[in-house]
Order: sequence, then C-alpha cells, then structure tokens
Amino acid sequence: HYAICNAYKPIMISKFDPTQVLELIRKYCVIEMLGVPKMFQKLMEAPNFESNEGIKNLLIISTGGDYVSPDFIREFNAAIAAQGAKGILAPGYGLTEMCAVCTTNNLPEGYYRDNTVGMPILGTHVEIWDNENNKLNPGEIGEVVITGKCIMNGYLPDEDIQTSGIYTDDNGVDWIKTGDVG
Repeated sequence: HYAICNAYKPIMISKFDPTQVLELIRKYCVIEMLGVPKMFQKLMEAPNFESNEGIKNLLIISTGGDYVSPDFIREFNAAIAAQGAKGILAPGYGLTEMCAVCTTNNLPEGYYRDNTVGMPILGTHVEIWDNENNKLNPGEIGEVVITGKCIMNGYLPDEDIQTSGIYTDDNGVDWIKTGDVG
C-alpha cells in the first residue's frame, strides 16, 4: 500500500526469477526494491547481475522476513556500489499484525546502523519487555512488543484466539507480543 499511496508504478511479477527481475530493473530504471534476503542472494548469483546497467538507479533497497547476515549486506552493498548504485540493502522488521513494516533502516534522514533492523516508522512504538510485561532497559534481552496506529483488532474467526498475542497495558494501550527476542 505504501507504493500506491506514494504514486509509485509497481512492477508485478508472478514468480521470482532473478534474471527476469534484473532485466526489469534495467528496462524500467527501478529505484526502489523490497524483498526477502534470499531474493537478493539469487540476484547476485544471476549471470546478468554484474553487467546490469539498471543497478546504478537503485536508491532504496529494503529486506526483511528472514535473517540477513551482516557479511552478506556488506557483500551486496559493495557489489551494487561498484556498479554506481547510491542505495544500500537495509534490513527492517515487520508483522502482518501491524500492517507489515514496523522498523526500517531506510529512513529519509539517512539513518542506518549495522546489525539492526532500524528505527520504528512514524506512528509505531517498539519496546522490549520481560516475562511480566515490564519494559526493559537498553541492552537487556526480552520480548519485542509493538504498538501503533496500525495494530490489528484481533484474529478471526476463532474467538478462542481472537485476542491472543495482544496485551492491553494499564493505560489501555494494546500491544502485539511478537514472541521475537530483542
């Protein structure tokens, strides 16, 4: 929905084929791309990756949905920089329960920090809690919890699980308990 709201012209493909995607990047001067880490690995392995004139146009390259190693990020970013791209592969974090993207390393202010999934997007708040739903201090390990304007109302249709994963704090704010460690 972000692309449509910002008047982008999405290029839809029915099945990911790295050679085809690279050709589309070249043909349409693609400036923004979003994908899971494996897609970017496959792009680098494609025979037309290093000779692709379109790579230089990439400005925003976001990845999420799976772990991506810092080594791969450095390798990918060096490879596209060698072709003149100004963008970098930047990991983010999201949940269906929060309408997808929650954090990103591709903010307009140029924020990027290695080994992170970035900062929360506008209207989203992220905290780390202990097992008793108390906010932890920076550097302490606990569960990632998220709230914001895009939080789901619950799961349907089963009433037994409709509000599972949602915690309402003492101020009446609903939080998604992700089950992820942060």
